[in-house]
Formats: sequence, C-alpha cells, structure tokens
Amino acid sequence: MDRRPAEFSGGQRQRISIARALIQQPELLICDEVVSALDVSIQSQILNLLLDLKKEFNLSMLFIAHDLTVTTYFCDRIGVMYRGLIMEEAPAPALIEKQLHPYTQLLYNAIPGRMEKTGGDSSEKSIIPSGDFTGCPFVSRCPRKEDICEKQQPELREIEPGHKTACHFV
Repeated sequence: MDRRPAEFSGGQRQRISIARALIQQPELLICDEVVSALDVSIQSQILNLLLDLKKEFNLSMLFIAHDLTVTTYFCDRIGVMYRGLIMEEAPAPALIEKQLHPYTQLLYNAIPGRMEKTGGDSSEKSIIPSGDFTGCPFVSRCPRKEDICEKQQPELREIEPGHKTACHFV
C-alpha cells in the first residue's frame, strides 16, 4: 500500500489492473493487449491467471491482441481483423489447423520459427497497405487478387461449419 505505481513490475501492474477490473464483478472483461508488453514467462502467468478467473467467475472475455500464438492459446474463437474489418472468424483449433484468408495465412506464417518451416517470404510482412479502398481492404497485399477484389468488398461468409472468411476466392 505504501508503494508508488512505478515501483511495481509490469506483471504486478497487470495483476493490479485485473483486480481493479474484477472488483466491479463484471460479466464481460475486455483485455486489450493485456500481455503484449510483458516477457514470455510473465505473459504465461497472466494468461493462466485470466483462464483461472474466467472459470472461477464465469467471465466472458474479449481478448484483443496482435500475437496469433497468444490468441490461439487463450481464446475459444478468434476473429482476425484487418483495417477494422473481420477477415476470418473461427474456433481457435480450426484456425490453427487451417487458415482460409490470405491475411490470416500471412499472420500465421509470420510467427517466429514458422517462416523457416513454411518457406515464407519475410518481405511479405513489410508491404504497407494503400490509403482508401472500395473493394477488399487486403487487396494491395493479396497474392490472390483479381479485378473483383478492387471493386467489391467480399462478404464474411461461412465456408466450413463455424469457420467464416471474407474472401472472394476461398
């Protein structure tokens, strides 16, 4: 109680933030990049704490992260967004097994250690998206792009049971 915020470690600050959020007894906890600034061992501790709290308090969580490895470990369902739109949505095990959208494939192949195994091209990660778009938001980076992609935004549609994607060519 006598310590100042700067005197706590990153992991301690995250635990304090979680405790402050839970004191209100919420039904939904929004976790926005909750482990991104932590080292791997502390990330694991915080994720395990959140999983325990989820079960104990019957909490629903919206988990926002850029790390596909963390989301596949932690989440039941994953929605992959690009430029504010959902590109793919699926149960976590289905997404790990099979990525349908080219952007999800790019993210998955960019996981450290995956690029060497899949023969992925690291230059793919450095492409910068163009400004405005009228068609698919991923068109400037997509290896599958055709004329329709520049003119019409694909609808998010179910391709396999529970597995949706927004791509004209899946």
